[in-house]
Amino acid sequence: MDTRPKLVELEPTLVWGDYRETAVFAQMSRGDLRLICKFCRSTRDPQSLSNRVVSCFHEVTVNDASHTFPDRKMMREAMGCAVSKIWDHCTEDTCVVRPDAVVEVYESEGQEIRWRICLEGEYEEYTKSLLPLKSLVEHGGMPQQYETVHFSNLVFVEFLGGRGLSAIVRKSPGAKALYVFKGVFFRRFPRRHSHLPKPKDCLLQRDTDNQCNS
Repeated sequence: MDTRPKLVELEPTLVWGDYRETAVFAQMSRGDLRLICKFCRSTRDPQSLSNRVVSCFHEVTVNDASHTFPDRKMMREAMGCAVSKIWDHCTEDTCVVRPDAVVEVYESEGQEIRWRICLEGEYEEYTKSLLPLKSLVEHGGMPQQYETVHFSNLVFVEFLGGRGLSAIVRKSPGAKALYVFKGVFFRRFPRRHSHLPKPKDCLLQRDTDNQCNS
C-alpha cells in the first residue's frame, strides 16, 4: 500500500493569455504565497501540456483532439495538477518571491514536469524612477508622520479586480486590521509591453532547467 501523503492539487485563481496567443499565465496560491506560472506554446510537441493549455485557452484550431483540452475546466485542472508537482521544489528558490518572478511550467521529452524561474528588470527600473518619500512629504503629498510596510510582508486577503492590483490586505501574517492596497502587480506585466492590458511576450530565462518527476 502506498503510504505517501496525497498531493494537494492547486487551482488557478486567475488565468489570462498574451495577444500573440503563444502563452497562458495563471496565478496559483497556497497559504500566503502566490505565484504566477506560465505555459508556452510548443511547436516541437503539440501534445505537450503547455501546448495543449495554450491551444485550449486561445481556442486555437487543431487537427487532433489530443493537441488541446475538451474544455477550460479540464485545462485548469491540468494546470493545477502540474504546478502542484513542482510547487515545493520551485518555492525553495528565494528568487520565486521577487515581484518580477514568473515560473514557467513545461514537460520534458519524457513527459516529466519541469520548471524554470524567469525574471524581468521592470520592477527595479520602476522603483528607481520613483521620488523618495521625503520628497513627497516636503511637497505636501504625504503627512509628516507616516508608516511604511514592505510589499513582501503584505498578506493578500481578497483581490478586488480592475487594472493594476487592487486588493484587501493585512500588514503582516499576524495582523487583524484590513487595508486596501492599490498598486502594480509586476508579475502580470512583462517588460516591453507593460502599457498593454495583457502580458505580451515570453520572459527572460533566469537559470538552467529544474526537474521534478511526475
